[in-house]
Amino acid sequence: MPGHGGGPRWRSAGRVSLALGVAAITLLAAACSSKGDDEEAPAPGASGSATVVKTGRGISGTELTLGNLNDVTGFFAASGKDLAVAYDLFWKDYNEKNGGICKTYKVTLENADSGYNVQKATTEYAAMKTKVVAMQMVLGSAIATALSEDLTADDMVAIPLAWSQSISDNPNYAIVGSTYDVEIINGLDYLLEKNLIAKGVKIGHIYHDSEYGINANAGVKYFAQQNGSEVFEQKISALQADLSSQVTALKGNGVGVIVLTGTPTQTSALATATQAQGLNVPLLGNGPTYTPELLNGDAKDVLLDRFHFSGPNGALSTVAGDQALADYRTAVGKADAIPTPAFSTGYATATVMAKILEAACAAGDLTPAGVVAAKNSLTTLDTGGMTGKLDYSKPGISPTRQSFIVKPDADADVRLEIVAELYEGPNAKTYTRAS
Repeated sequence: MPGHGGGPRWRSAGRVSLALGVAAITLLAAACSSKGDDEEAPAPGASGSATVVKTGRGISGTELTLGNLNDVTGFFAASGKDLAVAYDLFWKDYNEKNGGICKTYKVTLENADSGYNVQKATTEYAAMKTKVVAMQMVLGSAIATALSEDLTADDMVAIPLAWSQSISDNPNYAIVGSTYDVEIINGLDYLLEKNLIAKGVKIGHIYHDSEYGINANAGVKYFAQQNGSEVFEQKISALQADLSSQVTALKGNGVGVIVLTGTPTQTSALATATQAQGLNVPLLGNGPTYTPELLNGDAKDVLLDRFHFSGPNGALSTVAGDQALADYRTAVGKADAIPTPAFSTGYATATVMAKILEAACAAGDLTPAGVVAAKNSLTTLDTGGMTGKLDYSKPGISPTRQSFIVKPDADADVRLEIVAELYEGPNAKTYTRAS
């Protein structure tokens, strides 16, 4: 049975032990006004008076359960573990400071590990779907795509830890931040604005042959069209560890910038390969391409000198500052631990889920269908600067066009520097998804 913030509990292989400590800072204090209830049972909610709210799957008594379909043993395990810490800290704090959703329903988490495997994720989702109101997290573009029809059939709102434009077609998904195509355009816009690349530059794009990479490639191509550039593509698998041949090909093409849509391990491989071959061009990553641990390896100097990445959420300093970092270190039991960018993404996505659930509460309907309706009614959801304001009323469109442009920084507490916060470049403003 999931707990109330006493540490994430995991079904399936790879149990993760994280002794969570004090609660994180309060990120929002949403008031709840509610009405109506299937069983007409009173909820001890707002303003000290008995109110009623419709409830259904995933709510038992005063406990509301959310699902987490994470990856703590696969390609993105480092990020997945930090997401787990962030969610547990956030909801423990939210329950204590706000009394739960509607000031009544304490949030608990049902966690499962997919290992970044689609078949396993499908099995884990089937096992948890009758127990949860909504999915706090579905990690991975391929997994999010595979579960899309099931979510619709189950009236399940889910926050994908994946930012593919195609995922936004499903109104049950609440993408938190700009989609991959938009964030890549913003990253290239920023490099152009800062004269790190020139108009008409030849662009190399190394990317996963998946929803993740294909959507990012659409952004690269749009930027190229608008700026007279030629794109040279190199498709890779998530398993590929050596990018030397890709770099050799792109060097032969005469590229002046390389974009990577891959994993942190592949970021390191790209940096070292360009250094070995004397291809000293700017490197731009998107999605989960960077973790602070990369600065402990051979790629450190290249990353500090030539690497930027564009993502949907801010670094830790934007989210909670020193207190959240202290809470993280207490949670993982290591005084000098450095969180990955996923830690702040966890706060941003948990904030969005809280806002959706409180909107459903205000509408008097916390049934799964009521949560879907509440999500789709939100047109300017404000996360307090952790991401751009989000519009969920238009499926198929990036909910925001703003991204965060970040550079590694060996001297910063979290090994990151945000060089452009809530950045919206000129080409991102005009971008329209190809039909």
